[in-house]
Amino acid sequence: MADFLGKGGAVGFGIESSYGTVVDATSWFPLRAGSDSINIEREDITIDDINRRSADKPNFVVGLHKVTGSLTLDAFYGDGMNEILQCATGSVKTGSGTHTWTVNDTAAAASHSLTIYVFRGEAGKCDRYAGCKINSMTISMDAGAPAEMSIDFIGRDISQGVTKAVGSMPGVPRVFAKGSAATVGLDMGFSGVAQSPVYSFSYTINNNLEERSSLNAQTILEPPFGMVEVTAEAEIEYNSDSKVLLSTDWLSTGPTVATRAVTYTAIHSATYEMILHLQSAHLVGLSGPNNTGYGASTMTAYMRGYAEDAGTTPPGKIVIKTDSI
Repeated sequence: MADFLGKGGAVGFGIESSYGTVVDATSWFPLRAGSDSINIEREDITIDDINRRSADKPNFVVGLHKVTGSLTLDAFYGDGMNEILQCATGSVKTGSGTHTWTVNDTAAAASHSLTIYVFRGEAGKCDRYAGCKINSMTISMDAGAPAEMSIDFIGRDISQGVTKAVGSMPGVPRVFAKGSAATVGLDMGFSGVAQSPVYSFSYTINNNLEERSSLNAQTILEPPFGMVEVTAEAEIEYNSDSKVLLSTDWLSTGPTVATRAVTYTAIHSATYEMILHLQSAHLVGLSGPNNTGYGASTMTAYMRGYAEDAGTTPPGKIVIKTDSI
């Protein structure tokens, strides 16, 4: 018996030309300990006749197969994020040097799917999951820690132990730092309000995939996008500048709710920069302010982006400045 050890675990991604058509992996990431949760689901069908106390073997039918899973990866900024960003946003990147992925909720957006390979220690072999659609993706950053990217996905097919060598891995994980307040950090869109220190920030695209199946099929049909939601969560320092969130937005009693563009810009170096953007953002929740002791008080803002101009201006976008993606 050969043990399959987690050492050297990796996950690879390739963008399919059509849903469920297997392709090779074009980017690879290290598999973090405890970061993968992939379930192979099978819906068995039993026929319970009234003249039996239990189901007989002939009354057992194997039903629908599908794969559901989640992965958390280091955001190796500029090294292979394209495959995930394209399938999460539903759009192909635009630009050169500085790339933009725009959240797309049209029917064409749902056609972006992945073949995912997972290496779990069996020499020269990987488990392969085809027809994988990203249900949600979150990019998150905490002070003093590398940026993370997590995805939840729904897949159609699995093939165990296919012959596949692990490709090259990206370099050192990027740690994003807030630089000059004039250019980076959390911009809440308030005129004349300085940027407050940000302790954590997360940005989520939820495609709300709608699962579907048909008669005479043991695999799922391609799931279309539902109501696409772009949300963000920021823990910020409570001070004379940031309190405008509480006084102007959250406690507003006017007939309309103010909306504004919200961006978070993370810089690793002059070469690598990432901007997470919410269009027409609306404050949908506010926790705090909380006094945690003798130090600064904090509060957490929950925001959602909305499309404009009958959908022609999308609810969000991700911009990456890099020399290799």
